[in-house]
This record gives sequence, C-alpha cells and structure tokens, in this order.
Amino acid sequence: MFLLQTAVVPTDLSSGLTNSVNMGSFGGGALGSMFAIMGIFMVIVAIIAVVIAILNLMNIYHWGTADNAAFEKVGETKKKWFINLILMPIIASVIMAIPFVGWVIGGIIYIYFVVMILIYFFGTKNKINKGA
Repeated sequence: MFLLQTAVVPTDLSSGLTNSVNMGSFGGGALGSMFAIMGIFMVIVAIIAVVIAILNLMNIYHWGTADNAAFEKVGETKKKWFINLILMPIIASVIMAIPFVGWVIGGIIYIYFVVMILIYFFGTKNKINKGA
C-alpha cells in the first residue's frame, strides 16, 4: 500500500508579488495587459487596412475611368499606375510566400504600395481631374 503525501506550502496572499505556487495578481495582470495592448493594436491595424483598401478601390475606379489622354496631359502613364495599383500587391503576396527574406521584401513592397496609393489619391488624381 502506498501513502500519498501532500506538501503544504505557505503563501502570503496579502502581497501583490507571486511565487512558484501562487500565481497572484502579478502574473495574471501582466498577461492581461499584454493581451489588451495586442488587441488594441490589432484593431488599429485592421482599421488602417480597411481605409487603405477603400482608397485603393477608389484609385482603381478612377484609373479605369480616366482615358490615356488625361494621363498624358499631366505627364503620367496608365501603365505605371497599373503596375503600382494592381500588380504591386500581387507581387508582394507572391514574394511573401518565401520564408523570412520574402517576408521582409514583401513588407517593403507593401509599404511602397501604400505610399503610391496615397500619392495617387492625394496628388495624381487631383492633377488628372484638373487637367482633364
């Protein structure tokens, strides 16, 4: 017959610190705060992604409805903006399939893509509308 013995470890429940037995407010509070910060960060990133997607759809619609003559008046080409607005996210997605190095290069391409969306939306589109 075996006797099962249990160890009694005294813990001080009044302290805010923790030890190996009592996971008090120190451990749980830190994890909860990290998850809250991460959740807020993810919501902000999602909102930015939706805004960028809407801007890109508006840019593509404007790009598709404007003719070549309007682009040529302001010194732009439709081919350049086709590459920047439509092909860039596809190229970045394909490159990001490569682990590690592809993630960095794809991230840089996505940042370039976002900058080009903003340049088109706030600069080129207005020039084309005024020039046409």
